[in-house]
Amino acid sequence: MSGQADGRFLFQNSLSPAAGYGPIVYKGSYQVITSINVTLEGIASFSAANFSSLTTADQHSLLYAEGENRFLRAMVYYNLVNIFGKPYYLASGGDLAVAIKKTGSATEIPSKSSVKDVYAYIVAELRAAAQLMKAPVAGTNAFASTAACWALLSRVYLYMGGSVANPDPSANQLVVSYADSVTDQSNGLYALAQGATYSNMFGDDSRGQLGKSKTFSSNPEIVFCKDNSTGGTVIDILYHFSRMRALAGPFCLHRTCCPSMLRMMCGEVFLWSIPPRALPRARSGIA
Repeated sequence: MSGQADGRFLFQNSLSPAAGYGPIVYKGSYQVITSINVTLEGIASFSAANFSSLTTADQHSLLYAEGENRFLRAMVYYNLVNIFGKPYYLASGGDLAVAIKKTGSATEIPSKSSVKDVYAYIVAELRAAAQLMKAPVAGTNAFASTAACWALLSRVYLYMGGSVANPDPSANQLVVSYADSVTDQSNGLYALAQGATYSNMFGDDSRGQLGKSKTFSSNPEIVFCKDNSTGGTVIDILYHFSRMRALAGPFCLHRTCCPSMLRMMCGEVFLWSIPPRALPRARSGIA
């Protein structure tokens, strides 16, 4: 590899011309975060003045919208801390990662937070978002959901689970428990794909023979997805999957090559969380 590809997405990054896509990802991520913060501030202001006078359905929609935005913000921070911070198990209390920006102000420039503080913030936001999105609002897997929060929490705790030499049993148990919650506490909405449905998820469908674009929204293995076929953003390089070149971004993970609890595939993006069959399953999930 040469040129921009050298050393990108390492926590020892710099702002030099050889930094690859790092500065673009950093800037694009904070544009997303700031936009979400503006939205959440608007939701909070509107709720304070009008929530009690809304219909029950509108109240549910407002709660759900807050949960969606908090999920998306947590997902962006999860990616940022993994790109620009040390791995969790290597980070000491003073190792800095990225700034936690909580307002929509363009002039607010907070100081960097530690790796462990960013992870704690992500976990707290995902737990809160999971509760907010229990409001009964219908949506497809192109929208965030409580199950998507559980799926990402499973992945976050996987990264907090220590090393092979020094594992963290409590974090690793939460990996399994949150993953189990996706299937065990979602009223049968999610399950492992089988047969041709599973095989077609990894097939080249550039000409539409497999009908993937028509089946992704109804595939029970896809918890959260984003269709990149209609366009992308500056941070989509993290998730994009090129069927033509068989190349994938660092957060584009296929079940066949990654035994982790969370799988993301882009082009047609999916997030999915379930324990590998080799792992013991928890007795119950987490509500």
